[in-house]
Amino acid sequence: MKRKILMIAVFAILILASGCTTEDDSLDVICIMPEETTTVQTFSPTETTSLTPEVTESPEDNVTGWKADGIIGEGEYENNVTGFRDLFYIHWTSDNETLYMGIQGKTSGYVAVGFNPVAMMKNADIILGGNIGTGGSLYIYDMYSLDASGTMRSDTSLGGEFNIEESAGTEKAAFQTLEFSRKLDTGDKYDSVLEKGKSAKVVWFLSNYDDPLSNQISGEGSVDIII
Repeated sequence: MKRKILMIAVFAILILASGCTTEDDSLDVICIMPEETTTVQTFSPTETTSLTPEVTESPEDNVTGWKADGIIGEGEYENNVTGFRDLFYIHWTSDNETLYMGIQGKTSGYVAVGFNPVAMMKNADIILGGNIGTGGSLYIYDMYSLDASGTMRSDTSLGGEFNIEESAGTEKAAFQTLEFSRKLDTGDKYDSVLEKGKSAKVVWFLSNYDDPLSNQISGEGSVDIII
């Protein structure tokens, strides 16, 4: 009898040590034992947000000379800023209503640009996207930075709209390419108003991760461009 009691006591201690308890009428407890633990910096959002990538189709008829196909063609863009230690490249052109942009970053994760922040990243109008592997599916977000440190939320989660009109992307030779178009003035309070022929500050950043809330940035910078 003493041996049975001892075995029951040991078994109970093992259950408690594992961090799992059984269900009762008021609380369901699920115990998950991860295979490994990884440490990733995040923007430490004040609320938990689940983001679903939004993908836009590319119509066959586009502005002459520009096509959202994830390929930066020769002469496709009127302007470009290249270099950034070979980490990031920005290409763009515009008409009186629309901005057409292509960005490239040396990463297998996401690439992103933010328009007209007021202090570091605060109030930046962000376009972020990438491809899940070579030949994989495109993901793209229309986002907004809530503070200087870069706490990002999708425009739609804040009550705004998804205002990317056309988009496409490719991943090749360790480079992500993302092309997109958007109205210069979308009418959305979470989008920066851009003007053709006027200056705009662009912050750029990229990550080795596809998670849009990841703050593990592998490169970042800023540049002033003329829209």
